[in-house]
Amino acid sequence: MAEQEGSIVRVPLQSLDTYDGVVAEDVTSPEGALLLPQGLRLSLLGASLPKVLDRLRSSGVEGISIRMETSVSLKSVDSFLEVVLAQNQAVIDREVSREAVSQVQGLFQSVRRQPMTPELLVPLVATGKTLAQEILKNPQVLLSLARVHRWDEYTFVHSFNVAALAGFLAQRLHPQEPDLVEQIVLGGLLHDLGKAQVPLEVLNKPGPLDDREFALMKQHSAWGEELALQGEVTSAPIRAVIRWHHERWTGCGYPDGLRREEIPEAARITAVADVFDALTAERAYKQSLPSRDAMNLILGDTGQHFDPRASRTLLTSFGLYPPGSIVELSDRSVGVVVSAGGEDLIRPVVLIQVTPEGTAPESPLFRDLRRCDLRIRNYLGSGARRDL
Repeated sequence: MAEQEGSIVRVPLQSLDTYDGVVAEDVTSPEGALLLPQGLRLSLLGASLPKVLDRLRSSGVEGISIRMETSVSLKSVDSFLEVVLAQNQAVIDREVSREAVSQVQGLFQSVRRQPMTPELLVPLVATGKTLAQEILKNPQVLLSLARVHRWDEYTFVHSFNVAALAGFLAQRLHPQEPDLVEQIVLGGLLHDLGKAQVPLEVLNKPGPLDDREFALMKQHSAWGEELALQGEVTSAPIRAVIRWHHERWTGCGYPDGLRREEIPEAARITAVADVFDALTAERAYKQSLPSRDAMNLILGDTGQHFDPRASRTLLTSFGLYPPGSIVELSDRSVGVVVSAGGEDLIRPVVLIQVTPEGTAPESPLFRDLRRCDLRIRNYLGSGARRDL
């Protein structure tokens, strides 16, 4: 962000609500009346911004000069992502995503009320197979991850996100093994099944767990495998994901302290997906971490917590600027990364949302940085996740 501070851009009125910063010079009417003073921080206008814009328009003002502190406001991050999702067909079908979240929630509620039976798993298995078929189409999986709205729905949305991301990584690692991808997707949907036996006051606590609560929570992986056995789950990869997704490469995880290749690959893949989603999800007691920062943390823990091969696959799949990242280019245009650059980790495809002149493009404008002279000048954060 340091390169961006102090730069002045001319912003048209229709784009003003997507910027933050301070007014660079006094804005006056033709009669000399002061409309906006130099030094005013735009964020302070708050709910009065529409009235201010009306007054500026009525005075013939078409744009104002802004000294930038950040190129894009938080509000615009959401709106940018909505534009990308509306124009991008390569995302997991929303209805399939909603059904997966609903089926996970329904299974948890049933297990809390009655003993586990194979019949309880039938709807979720069917939805998981459909989700796996969506993932085998090689979608923009990061743009498909869902947003958590209520504190008590995190576990269910998280299960969908982990299943989608783990399935995607499995497909990249084993493109000729669709059956394995399907089993890892199902394992992802069921990986936290044992949390159905964790007391709700612990599971849904809107804050960090204390030592006693964490010790209780750590039992969920073993409890989950027991429930899977009661449900007659025979797939070794699915059961491995459920029991061992919290094992660590160095042997410091739980419940069994397995290390390196002792941990089944399905569980090692899911561990990366599990932590990535947990880091990038917003919770009642923490803000979400931008996807690039989460990726850097995972790479930094490679060979300690994570299987190096699974971590490298995450990096090569999404690059240093993962899809959903908001970036400023070298010509001062601003856009959303919509696709990684393959083996080129620093030159993705960007959908422009604000041109160098500060206006919105009249039609979709994509910049493949591998095929032009533009470069990424600033990383401005990650777009919010989509609503289901």
